[in-house]
Amino acid sequence: MVHVFRDIEKVSAGGEIKTSFTMLELPGKPRGEVDVKKDYPSTALNITAARVGDTAFVGIGCEVLTEIGREIKDASPYRHTFVITHCNGAAGYLVPEHLCIQGGYEVRSSPFGPQAADLVVKEAVRMLHKL
Repeated sequence: MVHVFRDIEKVSAGGEIKTSFTMLELPGKPRGEVDVKKDYPSTALNITAARVGDTAFVGIGCEVLTEIGREIKDASPYRHTFVITHCNGAAGYLVPEHLCIQGGYEVRSSPFGPQAADLVVKEAVRMLHKL
């Protein structure tokens, strides 16, 4: 966040405020496992989007890996975008699909299937464009 804030040259007290909230049902998987089981129940995740003037915020109810936050920021229509994790929830790790093959702590402990990160990025960007 500090790096985004440093790039803000002009600060104003005004600006239209808009918000949006959704709860996504994402592909789920058992915690502690890498493999996704067929017909495993979905896992809910909260996403909040807000903007004040040309600055946007995306709050995600889990911990996302850097690549996911970067994708959201790169696709944001706003000059400045902050991605905030553990916002309105703490569902666990959200891992990009390409890292699911490697396994590791984040993948094993995640309640989300491999496709979940792409769905979250698409929804967050869609929400930002609608603000």
